[in-house]
Amino acid sequence: MAADKRLIMAAANYWGGAITTGTQHYARQFLRTGWKVAYLSDQISPLHLARLRSRAFTLDKFRIWWRGGVREGDRFWGYNHLTLLPVFNAPILRSRFAVRHSLDLSVPNLFGKLRAEGFDEADVLWFDHLIFTGLLDRIRAGATVYRMADDARLFPEAYPPALLANTNRMLREVDLVVVTAQRLYDAVVRERSEGVLYVPNGVDYDHFAGGDWEPPEDYASIPEPRVVYAGSLEPWFDTDLLYDVARSRPGVSFVIIGPVRIDLSKLRRLENVFVLGRRSYDVLPGYFAHADVGIIPFRHSAMIDAVNPIKLYEYLAAGLPVVATAWEELRRLGSPALLAEGAGEFGEALDQALRDPGDPEEKRAFARERSWAQRFATIAATLGIDR
Repeated sequence: MAADKRLIMAAANYWGGAITTGTQHYARQFLRTGWKVAYLSDQISPLHLARLRSRAFTLDKFRIWWRGGVREGDRFWGYNHLTLLPVFNAPILRSRFAVRHSLDLSVPNLFGKLRAEGFDEADVLWFDHLIFTGLLDRIRAGATVYRMADDARLFPEAYPPALLANTNRMLREVDLVVVTAQRLYDAVVRERSEGVLYVPNGVDYDHFAGGDWEPPEDYASIPEPRVVYAGSLEPWFDTDLLYDVARSRPGVSFVIIGPVRIDLSKLRRLENVFVLGRRSYDVLPGYFAHADVGIIPFRHSAMIDAVNPIKLYEYLAAGLPVVATAWEELRRLGSPALLAEGAGEFGEALDQALRDPGDPEEKRAFARERSWAQRFATIAATLGIDR
């Protein structure tokens, strides 16, 4: 056990939120091996309250900040900071000054909070959010890791140029870059020849494969067969594709679970589409256990070609057949999922999965071999750290 080892994770999604990310799963793996963990998540500011679609998240994060963080036992502290200089893609707030000093102008000061919690230094400093790059200058660390689940530089309209420049710094300065997709690996090895590791996403297998789950109360009014999507509803979610598929299959119920950040009014007009909103990660296995197919209807883009979707492994761990839009990384994985191009193929693959779901044990076997524990072991061995 590594009782005296300290990990600082600088992440995008807050602890206990509606979406459980790979970084959070890795934090759990460190905790299970005895490490002490400080889990930092994205900024908040009064300006965030003006963003209506994310207000629920902002209020959650304000509560965490107000309480001084969240704790699990004496080895985990999760925190998100309030800053007087938030970084947005807007005048002044997109400047290099804002990117460089946003952490310094946190209230109370983030670095003071870290010192008070015993994290003025760390054995491992782990990033998956560019806004925390300044920690490289302020925290002495035995090893530094940048886990790259997408390349923000592909979306200059979404991020300030000064923040995107932090990607280049990360790739130059950290000890290990962990990428989750082959396309990301190919891009990063063109920029650095060593210290790049391809580790796809994984699954908490026992969470989704085990247990005797009762049907969720929501399902009492949702007839079978049920097709489920669970994840954040972002611009890459293909509402047009799903609308065409669902409209032509009125006898199939389409269940959408997750925080909504896009306009779903078109889908809401269909009587066989049920938008449930956010549900806890803890109860998701029950929604999967009493569904018939899991779907991943994403739009094609350069970003999606570099996505290794966690939900794929979670659906499969639950024994569900999976229908997904075909993209580069999914083709490379060779999973049992049925891959489709366009609404016509997607609908045909969905019909096939409903008609002949196949052997659930074959699907579970694929997921079982790709657990977070196994992914963590690969990273730990590369870093040479105790597990």
